[in-house]
Amino acid sequence: MQRGREEHQLDLIESWGDAPGFGLDDVPVIRPGLPVSRRYAITPVPKPRQTQRDRWAKRPAVVRYHAFKDQVRELGIDVPETGSRMIFVMPMPQSWSNKKKAQMLGQPHKQKPDTDNMIKAVLDSVHKEDSQIYHVDGLKFWGNEGAIIIQEIQQALCLDGDHIVWKEM
Repeated sequence: MQRGREEHQLDLIESWGDAPGFGLDDVPVIRPGLPVSRRYAITPVPKPRQTQRDRWAKRPAVVRYHAFKDQVRELGIDVPETGSRMIFVMPMPQSWSNKKKAQMLGQPHKQKPDTDNMIKAVLDSVHKEDSQIYHVDGLKFWGNEGAIIIQEIQQALCLDGDHIVWKEM
């Protein structure tokens, strides 16, 4: 709601900026651009629930997860403490018809694996200790090929009562 009000105010400033007598010639008009995005060609993998047995049993899900962690490190993926959005592009199954693939392309992925487990997999791959991460958004969508997109978004600075203080962009 706040963002919509700010955009409306910016629209007013822009429309009044050329009008004589308003004294808004020195007011900078700041339009937030598109977020900085980095796309990595890697199929997302969720973090599996692991037990002591996984040290020697080598379940396929755990082997896939460890290979994913190695790929993330090789690609140099970085996630800041705050102000990032992870967008997971999940590859569509080969068994789907071309019609269904065309229909689902770009649509939200509303099934397993869970978004939070995929975020955990990336954070555990990138950071040895990820407890300092306090703000990450996550989204999942269907795509032709798997990918992880990391966007820089507005950073949360602190909590003031019930309101979050955001860093100016």
